[in-house]
Amino acid sequence: MRGLIFILVAMALPLAGLSHARADQSASPFDMAPERSNAPAPALSPSLPSPVPPTPTANPAPQPAAPPPAVDPTPPPSPQVIAPPSALPKVEAAQAETFDRPLMPFRHLVLEGEVDSRAWYVVLTKNQVASPTTLTLGYKASVVVAPEASRLILSINNQTVFDSPITASDQTGKLSAELPANLLKAGPNLVRLQVVQRHRTDCTINSTYELRTEIDSVATAFHFASSAAARLSRVEDLAATAPDANGLTHLRIIAPSLGAKASANPILRFAQAASILIGMPNLDVLVTDRTGDSIEPGTVTAVIGTVEEVRPLLRTVPRDADSRPIVTFVDDPALGPSTLLVSGPDAASVSKAVDAVGALVDRPRGNIRDMLDTSRWFAPNPPLLLRESHVRFASLGVPTQEFAGRRFRTEFQIGLPSDFYSVSAGEATLLLDAAYSGEVLPGSHLDIYVNGNIAATTPLRTSGGEILRHLPIRIPMTHFRPGPNRVTFEAQLFTTMDSQCAAGPTKGNNRFALFDSSEFVMPDYARIAQQPNLAALQGTAFPYNGAVDPVALVVSRYDSPVMSATATLLARMALAAGRLINIDPNAPSLDDRHALFVAPAPDIPEQVPAQLNLDEQLRTGWKPHNDEPILPSAAAGNPPGPTLATLPVAATEPADTQETFDRWRDTLKAEGGGWRGNVSSFQDWLQRTFQVSSQTLRFLPSRDVAFHPSRDTSAMIAQGPSPSGNKTWTLLTAPSTRELRAGANTLTSSPQWFQLSGRLATYNTRLAEVQIQPVTTSSLTATQPLSFTNLRLIAANWLSENLLAFAFLLFAACLLLGLATALLLSRIGRRISQ
Repeated sequence: MRGLIFILVAMALPLAGLSHARADQSASPFDMAPERSNAPAPALSPSLPSPVPPTPTANPAPQPAAPPPAVDPTPPPSPQVIAPPSALPKVEAAQAETFDRPLMPFRHLVLEGEVDSRAWYVVLTKNQVASPTTLTLGYKASVVVAPEASRLILSINNQTVFDSPITASDQTGKLSAELPANLLKAGPNLVRLQVVQRHRTDCTINSTYELRTEIDSVATAFHFASSAAARLSRVEDLAATAPDANGLTHLRIIAPSLGAKASANPILRFAQAASILIGMPNLDVLVTDRTGDSIEPGTVTAVIGTVEEVRPLLRTVPRDADSRPIVTFVDDPALGPSTLLVSGPDAASVSKAVDAVGALVDRPRGNIRDMLDTSRWFAPNPPLLLRESHVRFASLGVPTQEFAGRRFRTEFQIGLPSDFYSVSAGEATLLLDAAYSGEVLPGSHLDIYVNGNIAATTPLRTSGGEILRHLPIRIPMTHFRPGPNRVTFEAQLFTTMDSQCAAGPTKGNNRFALFDSSEFVMPDYARIAQQPNLAALQGTAFPYNGAVDPVALVVSRYDSPVMSATATLLARMALAAGRLINIDPNAPSLDDRHALFVAPAPDIPEQVPAQLNLDEQLRTGWKPHNDEPILPSAAAGNPPGPTLATLPVAATEPADTQETFDRWRDTLKAEGGGWRGNVSSFQDWLQRTFQVSSQTLRFLPSRDVAFHPSRDTSAMIAQGPSPSGNKTWTLLTAPSTRELRAGANTLTSSPQWFQLSGRLATYNTRLAEVQIQPVTTSSLTATQPLSFTNLRLIAANWLSENLLAFAFLLFAACLLLGLATALLLSRIGRRISQ
């Protein structure tokens, strides 16, 4: 019994100690605050340092640990770029163990065919490069892709990270790798995705169109082990702003003075500068005066206003904002880490701070670019071909390649200026250096596509193989346009082995080789500006990119939806132009000014619809989608109504065929419709064979018909001449302010933005596509010194667009030649007398 009591006492003593320890912990909880407060702030490297030491005080407020350097583009006072205060309260979200940065700037990336690749640049900060990094990639392939002969390859800065069989067909496959310490670098990093795919069972060329591998944008990302990787240190670090998992990049501008007309200019200039720095093709700009909006992933927040306006929004405002303009990143509990503060003691100082940001990216007037910037979504950048040019494939990012499959495909880009005017005359040339083996049969062919349209086809007729040395392939410039143009080269190779296909992937030697010594040749072409022309707007932001006077900006109101739509449009235009668009919200007159209008349909100024050939009923007859009656549905808790199959069909009298036909003919004629059938077949043959259409079979251009959007149209961008005829007006509109902002995001995002052309573009929500109204009446504006060569090229293109006028001039010239010949012959020689 005594032993049992001893054992019970021995067991009770440790339990009592444990209980005492828990009681002590309850009385004095473990505190991580000292560790958090001692954690080092991210190191910053402002680009233009000018140290200004802080002034000591008796009760010092939280200040930067290092002296704040200043941006000084002009003599003081000047905007100041300072380090975020290390003693500011840390945001708990910033203390995450890792920071994930999506890799792709696209919503969707599908690599198709037997060979395909895509390259782009990802900009990283010094903090991100210094962090241990893991890269993950998610993908899913079509079920017909043979895993034993198909590869997925990802490289960064020309070093292979993944080279894996394509095995994921029933579910998303994931690859992961820790990156070497020296692989990533601060600044741009080249990322290239490639696939080599083979069909499981089929050997026909048609089967190659079934080969698809879709990259999962959500699962493809950098994972940085350090939370400091999420912090931005310099204004230039805006270039490292990451997209969200859907490829959207978000810029949130908080402006307490939103609603005042005077604040519009600095807000919109900052949106343009930030767009050029960020460089992403899908930028959503939100302008608001509130801090309570939810923050989307891939969002950079900027606060713009005087020090008195921003003080209620931020926990701590740097003291330098009371005396001079500043541009600095701060950490704020409500707005988050790396919030960009653009402020100063007054409105003039805020404008100077915005101008300092713009000076980092603005291109001086008269400084002509030699390439267009598409590197964040398609690398390399396309060269800007301003005159006759020979460009080797090597400089276009197309290396020497050998191929053992059936359909070889590669693509590159070239850029054209705003005043490109040769869509109806002139030919580019591809000087092809290639070779194909003896097993390739006659009937194989080489195809060239321009911006997704077939432009040229060259058959391979020689048996036994051939080496092609600078084989000229002529490419009509019908589908070229101002801005970047994507050219796709494709070789379709037929062989006996494929016609006698056995199950399994292709085996054998290489059948085709493409050499990087091939050249793309652009001839001299006509250069004169055509207005209206939305293709020039999306390509280079013409005519606003080179306007000498500020562009008149007319908005219906200065609230968040309208200003967000305006900022989104101007940001996309600035990225296309490669410079800031100088705007003037206070233009006294619009008759002889380039102008930009942003307004919902009811608020469009009265003179604008008639000037842009829009239906006057547009302002009252275009109803918002949310005003349409909502039909009962099962999803809303109501039983479904009768279907079309269950509704009774009323008996009708037989219609008179001729009367019905005449009525339809008259209606479609009034609406600009045409004939189908034998006449249409003849027109289609003319279009395919001679590029002749009803548009070109005209004596002079016809006048545009007033346009009214359909009920499925959610947004529209239209362009036309100013009342003086010398300038251009552009209108962005939608049925309501809500749809105006959504429409601006849709029309300015890729790929919708690159589809803009003609005089008017609308977005159809039912079809989810951009619909174009072509230009029928346009004016030409000289942009180059007039020369005989340029005038000849301009005349050739104009006459090619107006064939009846060309035929009339040719007939008149022949008639004059005949009369002159007859007159000359009547005056020479001797008459024979009877």
